[in-house]
Amino acid sequence: MDASWELFVDCTSEKSAITVSRKYLERIEKVEASPQIEAYHKGGFKVIFSTKHKSTSWPDFIYEIMSTAQKASRNWVISGSIAEEVDLWSNEHSVIGVTSVHLQATRVYA
Repeated sequence: MDASWELFVDCTSEKSAITVSRKYLERIEKVEASPQIEAYHKGGFKVIFSTKHKSTSWPDFIYEIMSTAQKASRNWVISGSIAEEVDLWSNEHSVIGVTSVHLQATRVYA
């Protein structure tokens, strides 16, 4: 199963945004992700990437992505119906330059 991430970074250049995103990916132990960097209309940059997870059941997947997420951010706000999707938002991070993170995953039925 996959999770989609959006990092909002307070950087003045794309090069700095790449550096910050690499540090975040190292912190969550997902360095294999391939981030896409784009300018954010409110300033800074938005970094978009997906992470793959080994869990095959929905409850295990939720636990796995939340465990991954709290390696680099805390005080997550959970919204939506957790039975169908995981939608998390955090504004507190251990990587300098990251201002907000949005993490989302939708349940896929086989």
